[in-house]
Amino acid sequence: MIEINFGTLDSDNIGGTSSQDIILALNGNDTVIGLEADDFLNGNQDDDILFGGPGNDTLHGGKGSDRLLGGADNDRLYGDLGNDTLDGENGNDELFGLDGNDILLGGLGTDILFGNQGDDTIDGGEENDTVRGGKDNDIIFGADGNDVLYGDLGVNTLNGGAGFDIFVIRKQSNETIAQIIIEDFVAGEDLIGLDDELVFDDLDIQDGTGENGGNTLIVERATGQVLAIVLGVESRTLTRETFTTSLNSLTTAPPVPTPLTEPTTTDDTNNDNFVPQVPNLIGNTGGNTGGNTGGEITNSAPTDIALSSSSIEENSANGTVVGNLSTTDADANDTHTYALANNAGGRFAISDNQLQVADGTLLDFETTTSHDVTVRTTDSGGESFEKTLTIQVSDVDETPGNA
Repeated sequence: MIEINFGTLDSDNIGGTSSQDIILALNGNDTVIGLEADDFLNGNQDDDILFGGPGNDTLHGGKGSDRLLGGADNDRLYGDLGNDTLDGENGNDELFGLDGNDILLGGLGTDILFGNQGDDTIDGGEENDTVRGGKDNDIIFGADGNDVLYGDLGVNTLNGGAGFDIFVIRKQSNETIAQIIIEDFVAGEDLIGLDDELVFDDLDIQDGTGENGGNTLIVERATGQVLAIVLGVESRTLTRETFTTSLNSLTTAPPVPTPLTEPTTTDDTNNDNFVPQVPNLIGNTGGNTGGNTGGEITNSAPTDIALSSSSIEENSANGTVVGNLSTTDADANDTHTYALANNAGGRFAISDNQLQVADGTLLDFETTTSHDVTVRTTDSGGESFEKTLTIQVSDVDETPGNA
């Protein structure tokens, strides 16, 4: 039996049950406690506190500056809109800040943390974590354990803490900045990871000068762009053996999985009448007026992904839409979010339900006529499905005078 509980338009204190709960808090500054079992909690409007408790819980902050605490077991926390604080606490958790300047704390366990948009502060906590900054300028701490740290886009500061860590760098483009500042690299313990099809021979390792005296600059040879500044390290200590294209944890423990695209979220900052999505309700007659309605819920996982168009012209402008994504799901009224588990080396990105060009300069028919992307669709109950799609690159006549 799953218990369904709606809040009111005021500020509520809502407690779950020993059964599996779905709690939708609606308006006001609410406090929501899931208690036992695998719960789904949504704070919705305003500044809320959500606590999952025991069980594998899914928490959504909604609008406002929210505080989400996963509690015990393996939880998924989504800050959604606003400046949120997410704390996985115990268990192997997945934390996604999404919009706003968020604070993400992994706590105990092997966690995945993703800041997404905004200037975020992220701390992996104990054990072996994978931490990604996403967009904008982030501060990232690996803390204890053997961590894999990605700055992603923006100018990001990375501190691995204890353990054997991998600091990941990627290519830049004319439209994006992707630079990391590594605070505590230790040669012989840590490695620098190469993402986005980078290889060691693409790099120049230079001694810094001026304000970067005593530091080492890692520069992309073809563009002259500084990809990383390694503080307090001499360039001669960064040899080919210091770099790796294997972006898994350096221990012999099970490898840490790597999130490749941020989940996307609908920007409803101008919608003052936002109503939360009730996940997979069967026979629910409850309204948004408060009260508790019981009902059994069966959440079917998505079974297929379709793309309306799968070809794109070479050198297409960034943001050009390749096609619209759709999901096959037995739950007809379910909603889905999309992310890329493989973005073809930074060539493609997802915005809402659209596959778009992320870096058109990498689409060259004369070099490669197709690229594979792996799309993940996730339903409102947290079930997901992945599919690899092939995007064909069409030739454009580049003969002078035939533009």
